[in-house]
Amino acid sequence: MDYGKYAFRFADLFAGIGGFHVSMAGLGGECVWGCEINAWERDLYRQNFGIELAGDITKVDFSQVPDFDLLCGGFPCQPFSTQGKRQGFHDEKGRGLLYLRILDALRTKQPRLFILENVKGLLTIDRGEAFRTILEDLRACGYDVDYTLISPTMLGVPQSRQRVYIVGRRREVGGLGDILNRFTFPPLPKKPIRIGDFVDFSLESRAPLGPRMGYRANALWALLLLCQQRGIPYPEGEVDILQCVAGNPKASGFSWFQHHAGTLTEWVRHIDTTKLHGNFTIRVINPPEDIRRAVGLRAYSTITDLRGYFTALDTKSIPHVYYYRHGTRRGGHLTPREILALQGLEGLPHIPASRQRVQYGAGNAVNVQQTQWVAHALLQYDSAQGR
Repeated sequence: MDYGKYAFRFADLFAGIGGFHVSMAGLGGECVWGCEINAWERDLYRQNFGIELAGDITKVDFSQVPDFDLLCGGFPCQPFSTQGKRQGFHDEKGRGLLYLRILDALRTKQPRLFILENVKGLLTIDRGEAFRTILEDLRACGYDVDYTLISPTMLGVPQSRQRVYIVGRRREVGGLGDILNRFTFPPLPKKPIRIGDFVDFSLESRAPLGPRMGYRANALWALLLLCQQRGIPYPEGEVDILQCVAGNPKASGFSWFQHHAGTLTEWVRHIDTTKLHGNFTIRVINPPEDIRRAVGLRAYSTITDLRGYFTALDTKSIPHVYYYRHGTRRGGHLTPREILALQGLEGLPHIPASRQRVQYGAGNAVNVQQTQWVAHALLQYDSAQGR
């Protein structure tokens, strides 16, 4: 999506492999400084963007950092994520308070603007008290603040990844306006989702699933979840998918299938496939590592339905896709470039050296399409106020 260009300098905190950098540079921004604690991500950032990042943000003296117009950062999300322990500010590794260094940077450098990103769980942890504290702290630094919750699916990207974006503008330069001229996020464009724009369905082969993630077990998981979406009853008695998800978080999907194989097999023979919209073909995306992750599966009913989406990329689970081509079942791992494409990073000249690092880097990165939509709204408002 073409948003035009703006002339501004930005600092990239918690930079990772460069999600914010690609987003801001695409809008005309120049990166003047950044930091990232992970050494191999710093090396990759230097290879791709020619910038030497600082390391540990807790040791940065912001008075020595070059001036910039916009601060951006996806501060560590693990303390607030529903996939973690949700310890918030009391995170045992100290990650929950790293956002305090963002406050230090804002007080010291006083940029006009900032954009911060985090997981949806930030809104609800401690019954919303942590998020209210963060907003109050940012306002105390001299900024008007607003926020939004957005997923790439809203912008035509086949990845369900709801993220909170917090934006701010210094009150000294007018803040985010008054009731007659208030900053607002624009309406989202109505862009259809097409997996085929991100996944190469012409590939003859892909890296297969491991031996514990057999197609049959994962297909049954997908079918169970699809039936949940379409209102088709589950087998009565011993199989209760929701109870299994809640009560057996460490059991593997394969073991679960083996335990219930007889009941499930009989149930599949009698399922009402007319409710599945035509010839039933399963494509499984993100097979679970265990029962707890099983809710991340998606399944679609026909070989021509490419409007689905992947669950949010994380740092550990390599996404998978299955499909039929010329009557033959294909599928397996997404390629590294396909994984990066789901985050808008497929154009990086250099990519991580291993599949695991690709997954880690992409899973930690901000999504470029999301971030540019947010940044464009803020930069456009700032420009209209005569910066």
